[in-house]
Amino acid sequence: MKIRFLLSLFLVQVLLPVQIWAGGVQVGAPGGSSAGPVMPTPIVVPGPKAPLVAPPGSGILSVAQSGTGWGPGNREGALFFFRIEQIGTLVEEKRLESSPLAFTLAPGSYELLGYSRGCDGNCNRLGPRTVECSVKFTVAAGEVLYAERVLQGSMCSIHFNNAPRP
Repeated sequence: MKIRFLLSLFLVQVLLPVQIWAGGVQVGAPGGSSAGPVMPTPIVVPGPKAPLVAPPGSGILSVAQSGTGWGPGNREGALFFFRIEQIGTLVEEKRLESSPLAFTLAPGSYELLGYSRGCDGNCNRLGPRTVECSVKFTVAAGEVLYAERVLQGSMCSIHFNNAPRP
């Protein structure tokens, strides 16, 4: 009986946490689990308060978000991610937090993809990608583009603005 209890204690304290951790990935990356709480992203993240200036030879894409809803079934919140692809290849991916994102890009044509990942109360386990939308764009050297992802329940769209919308 004592051996069975010790074996159960070993399973609960050692093996079970290892199995749970092995099944996930870090939340800092676009998705899975982490050891500590991560708060859901605010739904509304306004654009920058002042115009941005692109570094010489590069362009900037600024990304903000507005609208309503974390997506279907995500009552406790969600994390929002944006990725830049060029000809189907990932260039960069970031998680939206409480301030707008800025991507510094070489001149060229790209695709911006925004999506949500639902989470439990502390976002240590993320659901699959949902509420996805994308738009193709071209950026020139010295150009700054301001994109806004607009959430509408379980749908979204991405719009470009001529100036930041705080």
